[in-house]
Amino acid sequence: MHQARCSGVLSAVSRHDPETLVGLQSMLNDDTLPEILQYASIGTGDLAALAGTALTLVGERPATRPIRPMPPWTADSALPFMSSSALTIGRACLAIDELRRLDDASAVIYMLSFIALGGNHSTFSEAAATAAASPKASEVTSRLRNMLASSIPGQWKPARIQDPYGLRVYPVVQATVTASLNSLAAQVERSMNVAQENPLFDVDGDQVIHHGAFYQASLSLELDGTTLALALTAPITHSRIRMINDPETNFARPFLATGPEGFSGLMMVEYVAAGAIAEIRNAAQPASVGTLVLSRGAEEDATFASQAVHQLERSVAAYRVLLACELIGTIRLLRHRNMIPHLAGIASAAATLCAALPDSPADRDLRSDLAIADELLDDLGRLTVAE
Repeated sequence: MHQARCSGVLSAVSRHDPETLVGLQSMLNDDTLPEILQYASIGTGDLAALAGTALTLVGERPATRPIRPMPPWTADSALPFMSSSALTIGRACLAIDELRRLDDASAVIYMLSFIALGGNHSTFSEAAATAAASPKASEVTSRLRNMLASSIPGQWKPARIQDPYGLRVYPVVQATVTASLNSLAAQVERSMNVAQENPLFDVDGDQVIHHGAFYQASLSLELDGTTLALALTAPITHSRIRMINDPETNFARPFLATGPEGFSGLMMVEYVAAGAIAEIRNAAQPASVGTLVLSRGAEEDATFASQAVHQLERSVAAYRVLLACELIGTIRLLRHRNMIPHLAGIASAAATLCAALPDSPADRDLRSDLAIADELLDDLGRLTVAE
């Protein structure tokens, strides 16, 4: 939030007292943070959060560390300082950063599942990429094709002529996540590099301008779009988890169980994945369709961009769990089929990282496996960057 607010304060049209910027910089450099309430942001300015930040800067509210109070602000600085969506924009930046890492990790985990399940590589062909109308489909397909070529020495023999959707449509569906994420990042960048305070000070025109540029309609729509893209890809991920647990596709027993009949294996991991999908779907109800009349009718609508970013954060957290569930299953299946020693390239590097996952197929408490898998996701994503 502080960095986003600093960006707006630096704009000439904001006309903030320069000491405001000095105070914000001190907060960042000294890690002296204000206490922020969750509510009161509706997509037309994070009023409560920024008012609380200002009150902390002038010493009227406590900070996480001792702070040297600034002199009281005048209305010329106080009003435009609050008229910003810096907190929402800052949270969006953090969500974008995490989702980019998870998008990369998803490609690696998918490739491991593809190999473990004997997927048909024709879904990565240039002809298939050309036939897909989804933005970024060619880019995603090309990356997967290169990953498979480096991961499996020799000729690849698919187990099926036509795969279930979990394997076959991943390049198209995941491309929508990448495209939505890029579009959201572009909107956030635009939002950070303009001063949307109301009023604006037009120095050249020597006038004060009252406007509606603070109304975060575009940001709200982009946030909703990215959350919906996650809701679209989540069931496809679950399809692969189902395949890993299904004896018709996993070359083993149900749920990759070992021991006496009736052992559950990875059954509960599939239930955890289903719960994560329920959270993603619940968060995918578009916040931008909401409306509310405030301020005695002067503000007769709201974009609820702050709610949209909160819903995206919930989806990203659940998506991490979903990917961790798939990772546990695909590593167990690769081990069961004794395929790990034969992997090369990025798949071999991923399997080496995943050696941290317990190598016991016996029925047991799998919470620690999920925690380890969660911690591995960022490192797996970095493999695609180094590729």
